[in-house]
Amino acid sequence: MKQITTIIMEKNFFKVEIPEGYEIDEQNSTFEKIVFKKKTVRWRDTEVGRGCDVKNHMSGYFNKNGEVVKGHHVTHVDINRHVFTTEKLAKSALAMAQISQIMDNDERFGGPVTDVEWNHMG
Repeated sequence: MKQITTIIMEKNFFKVEIPEGYEIDEQNSTFEKIVFKKKTVRWRDTEVGRGCDVKNHMSGYFNKNGEVVKGHHVTHVDINRHVFTTEKLAKSALAMAQISQIMDNDERFGGPVTDVEWNHMG
């Protein structure tokens, strides 16, 4: 599908209006030919400050006081990186944390599994 791009000539220069959702592909563009590529959005691109005017939100599941809960309109900031996309992933992470605490604090289990022990399993 071809994208329509506006090129405006004013005096001795051209102004190119980039279609929404695209950016100039600097690797494949030349002075004679401008190539566009779709913008990719990553987590870090959507992070903004910690203020209440944050516009980028997500939904997901996280641990709240030992219980997995669903969050809506959770802001994309570094303190919210504990939000999982599915309930199953959040429950798995909670279980892993609980198991690690049991292994570390219950003498019957001999402490956490070391890297050496993991490598010698199987």
